[in-house]
Amino acid sequence: MGKRNWAPFALVRVFDNWQTGVFRDLKHPKGVIHRTMGNDGGLFQWYQKQGGIPHFTIGNGIGAGRPDGEITQHYSLDRFSRALRNKRGGVETNSDGAIQIEIVGLVESTPAQLLSLAELCAWLTSEGHIVPEFPMGRLSKPYQRATNDEWDNGVGWFAHGNIPEQDHGDPDLTDAEWAVVCTAVGGTPLPALVDVRLQQQVLWDAGFAKRPHTLGYYTTAESWVDGIAGPETKRAWDAYSASKAEEPEAVEVATPVVASHEKIEEEFDILNLLMQKKVAELTYECNQLITNAKLNLQRMLK
Repeated sequence: MGKRNWAPFALVRVFDNWQTGVFRDLKHPKGVIHRTMGNDGGLFQWYQKQGGIPHFTIGNGIGAGRPDGEITQHYSLDRFSRALRNKRGGVETNSDGAIQIEIVGLVESTPAQLLSLAELCAWLTSEGHIVPEFPMGRLSKPYQRATNDEWDNGVGWFAHGNIPEQDHGDPDLTDAEWAVVCTAVGGTPLPALVDVRLQQQVLWDAGFAKRPHTLGYYTTAESWVDGIAGPETKRAWDAYSASKAEEPEAVEVATPVVASHEKIEEEFDILNLLMQKKVAELTYECNQLITNAKLNLQRMLK
């Protein structure tokens, strides 16, 4: 039985005025995850007018009268979609084996969208459409842009911002969305978030995180310390470890103590005064004890 090109659980909506053709490259299948700010109703109108249509849309149920998390398929999986920019004379993007998913949302996916994302990614993997690999690391900013060759010969999952010729990067996948994708496609489990966050905080404080003030890079500690051990965390940790290995070991040098005769006499006088004070205190306490003892004895003899 061959691969199915229509997901059995997805609603079908084809835009007849934006037809495409077969993939140029079937040897390097890829999955591309997009994220757009907005709602179902506005996005589907934009699809109709502009034609930037993916294979699948995972809706949020706003503005279209459809259920939250509903999956809609727009193209058969043996034909390319149109959600990536493709410049004339450059590398092929849409037709280079890319099966594309658009998540509709505001800040983060709803629970229903997360379940749908997991179902869709797992189905695409089980059908053999996309292999469970992440050649460019975590699917979120700061995006590591693939070279033309890395994209052309790559297989597995990419984010919009990883792909050559794109003029913008989509909003980040949240930790929850990234975890869902990793789990659904059977990739490497995520590391313990707390341990990685501690490591990333050390790297940030030590100045090993990239901090240029440009879009798509880490400009705050909150954006860097995300708990995901991606390629940038590895790069920073390797650089940090190398810097520690290069530091010379500190050697304690004993400082010679040279005490003058006057200094010794001064310290002796201070010590003598302290001793005299202590003796006076003890003498007072002893006298108080003797006085109290005499008073008690007198009371007993009366």
